Amino acid sequence: MQLSSWFNAGTKEAIFKTSWLGSVDVGVKKSLLNNKASIRLTMLDIFNTQRFEQKVQFANQDFTYRRKWESRGLRLQLSWSFGKSKYQARERETNADANRIKVKS
Repeated sequence: MQLSSWFNAGTKEAIFKTSWLGSVDVGVKKSLLNNKASIRLTMLDIFNTQRFEQKVQFANQDFTYRRKWESRGLRLQLSWSFGKSKYQARERETNADANRIKVKS
């Protein structure tokens, strides 16, 4: 199981006040076929909190700008591992090339 999130704090810059936004995602993963494959199901933005809002209140200007995009979603992923999963240790001889080196005196 996986739980992830991100968060952007609200800011105030000059005459603009921007509200916070973020997301919480949750997912589950299942290994299949002797760990050769896995399937993952993830729900994105489960609280539907990816909403951008910016306000201006200055002199005789008073407006709010809001944007909401389709951030909620369901993601299904399939992963497959190719190649060997186990390797044999290589046998090595210590100092095997020492006999090939000739030293001139």
